[in-house]
Amino acid sequence: AVCLLSVGELSRRKNHQVVLQAVWILRQRGQKVCYLICGQGVCGEKLKQQAATLGITDSIRMTGYVQAVEELYQAADLFVFPSLQEGLPAALMEAMAAGLACVVSDIRGNRELLKLTFSPTDARQLANLLEFMIQNPKLRLRYGRYNQMKIKSYELAVVQRKMLDIYHTMQIKYEKRVKKEAADNPKQDQPYAPADSADNHAACCVRVL
Repeated sequence: AVCLLSVGELSRRKNHQVVLQAVWILRQRGQKVCYLICGQGVCGEKLKQQAATLGITDSIRMTGYVQAVEELYQAADLFVFPSLQEGLPAALMEAMAAGLACVVSDIRGNRELLKLTFSPTDARQLANLLEFMIQNPKLRLRYGRYNQMKIKSYELAVVQRKMLDIYHTMQIKYEKRVKKEAADNPKQDQPYAPADSADNHAACCVRVL
């Protein structure tokens, strides 16, 4: 069976219920799947009841909180991230870094990272997308490698370099503006601006990261 994995709190916002519906559809189509849900929360019992009602309890594994989640990323075949709302999708970024092919809901935060999306309220669309990925293991591997490469641009060292570049650009623009104002108004006192002020500001911001 192909192992699907979701990582996140068991809440309405994380929307695991749509994946359960998609698993039921896949089962009806004869697909052998196992859905592993890693997390804990107020919707745990409700999700168990939904799985029982759909008759797919034997295809669902709810692990609760797991500290060594990296082992689950290595064991899974596909990562499913069905959230209704996200800020910074940390679990998705971790799955990408682990080299997993990922199927994500079409919401802000997810679509900026990946284009393999589905409507978070459309279980049939999700089932179709999952079935396509299940039937194409080589494509899953290619997507996994692509995800690993893409997420490297979000590594801390890369972000720090980008921030320093931004602040250096700001510094250059500021110094040009000060020189121009001084040339246009030679008799007026100009504000004092230490040459390293932008560098100091940038360094402070990077240390915060």
